[in-house]
Amino acid sequence: MKRNILIVQPFRKPKFKEIIVKNYPFWEVINVAPLVTAAMLKDQYDVQFLSLQNVFKSYQSDQAKELYEILDSYDVDLVIFHTDYFMSNSSTASLFSVKIICDYLKQKNNGIITMLLGKNGETLGKELFNIIDTLDIVVKGEADEFIVDLVDRVFESTDIKGFPYIYVKDSEGVYCGEGVGKVKNVDSLPVPAYELLEDTLKWIEIVNKMPMNTIPVAIRTSYGCPRKCNFCGGMKFWNAYYVRSGDKIDEELVYMHKIWGDRIKVVFLADELFTVNEQHVKAVIEVFQKHKVMLNGVFSRVDIFNDDLAREIKKVSRTVVFGAENCDDKILELANKQQKFEDVLRACDIAKRQELDVSLEWVVGLPGESIESAIKNLNMIYLLLINKVVDNVNTYVFCPHPNTAFYNEKENFGIINVREYEDMLEEGGFPQYALKNSMNSTQIFVYYLLSQLIIQDAQQNKDYLPAKYVPGDYNFEAFHEFISNMGGSL
Repeated sequence: MKRNILIVQPFRKPKFKEIIVKNYPFWEVINVAPLVTAAMLKDQYDVQFLSLQNVFKSYQSDQAKELYEILDSYDVDLVIFHTDYFMSNSSTASLFSVKIICDYLKQKNNGIITMLLGKNGETLGKELFNIIDTLDIVVKGEADEFIVDLVDRVFESTDIKGFPYIYVKDSEGVYCGEGVGKVKNVDSLPVPAYELLEDTLKWIEIVNKMPMNTIPVAIRTSYGCPRKCNFCGGMKFWNAYYVRSGDKIDEELVYMHKIWGDRIKVVFLADELFTVNEQHVKAVIEVFQKHKVMLNGVFSRVDIFNDDLAREIKKVSRTVVFGAENCDDKILELANKQQKFEDVLRACDIAKRQELDVSLEWVVGLPGESIESAIKNLNMIYLLLINKVVDNVNTYVFCPHPNTAFYNEKENFGIINVREYEDMLEEGGFPQYALKNSMNSTQIFVYYLLSQLIIQDAQQNKDYLPAKYVPGDYNFEAFHEFISNMGGSL
């Protein structure tokens, strides 16, 4: 008889919009990385999958009974918690629900084995056992090429000490296996097991009282990034950039549509930096055109963006997305962004020339920020939108994610009072840090809220202003007084 495995994409605490409206009417894309692991295991084991991040959009404690009823509906021998191997935003804060679920399952049946895959295994390592003492096994790095061997060993009741790439508790503390897992041949991996989305869709409708009519997914065509910004990375092989072939991506698209037809839609790429390799870009776009894929946006770095790349992106996306992060070059340098703000403006100009919409990502509260840099950035965001230099700006709260350069050298960067991992939510979470002699957590959060407000104002008014309107300079004196009223200790 096959052993039973439940693979869980854990949920995070709600973002501020989901706090205000629990069934906020926009679905988060489904992360398909856990479905690749499921595909590796499904031939030998009875595997089921739950993307609880999509089911519980705004979890609160009185939903515990509902969560437990979902978990009780599965007869499991092993639960694998799986986020993404590269993205901190979907990983760090998910520890919130990993602990809730682990504690419940172990209380219910101490024989259930709990395992964690994803970025947290490498960035936090054995510290995870202090945070979640009901966790049994933690995997470091990408596990897909050896996950079957590891699970076989676990179910054979074989002592897994000696197995590489893992942490496991033993009588002497925590065993640490050698090395960090890395996929050697990404095209050897199976396509994600899209058929296993059925349970997630069922529970989404039951819990949220509305169906996910369109299934939004973000697929990967490349892994890692050749750059290493100080707020990013945190992994041994972060810079080992590698890509999937066009044929493998074609196979995935054929399979997902065979299972779900037109109901499933690729809306984004999960790639850290899709546009590094020109040949890869052209190969993927050719496949996407074949399948009539039109993305909501494609990320590119401003320093490698040019007219040829813009023309290619336009074939499969209405929008190009740049990580502007900040308009102050000193702050960009401190972040090791390896770009200047003039590079952002140049890239925006190229995109507009090629009739592409432009969206900028902006990080609020980076190390080096001050009250003056805050008003300078708010003014620049308004200027860019009101003059239609860009079409959209998305602002995020800086999070000192574990094992990034900013986290590991936080004292040198003036980052103080780092608090809970589970509250590190980039999309509207309360800042889990302060900036020494600069801005406290409340001031940084107000800065973030103001950015949301001025974005909305600019979007509402940009079509009603004179063509030659030039926003005035900012009033630093009034802004300083306003922000200083958000006092309190750093």
